[in-house]
Amino acid sequence: MAVIIAIAVVAILLGGFLLLTVYEKRTGKRVLRTYRESLDTKLDTIFSLKEKVSLRLVLAHYAQTMMRRFVHDVVKVLLAIIKVLERALLRIGSYMHARAVSAPSLQARTHVLEALRHLREGLSAKDEEVRKLEK
Repeated sequence: MAVIIAIAVVAILLGGFLLLTVYEKRTGKRVLRTYRESLDTKLDTIFSLKEKVSLRLVLAHYAQTMMRRFVHDVVKVLLAIIKVLERALLRIGSYMHARAVSAPSLQARTHVLEALRHLREGLSAKDEEVRKLEK
């Protein structure tokens, strides 16, 4: 069904083109004259450039331009990600700094440290007594 519709559309367009051509030859007037003349001028410019410029060089330049644009966009996204990570790390660091400042000093003796020191001194004193007795 789609093929039949496509053939019908092509036939209608071809018939319209032929009727338009016949009409223009009989009357000597062009339909949409200014638009078609500007289109013809643009096409002439393109065809004259085609003869002067190498298509290989144009495609190479286009590919290079597209690659530069792609790399630029990738770097821009990476910089945005780095900026987000930097902000997160800054917040974490600020939080940890504030927490460390409000924490008790590490040099202050706690009960556990005092108990361990007392135990160590007691053990070393007993070791000395044992050594004296052995001699």
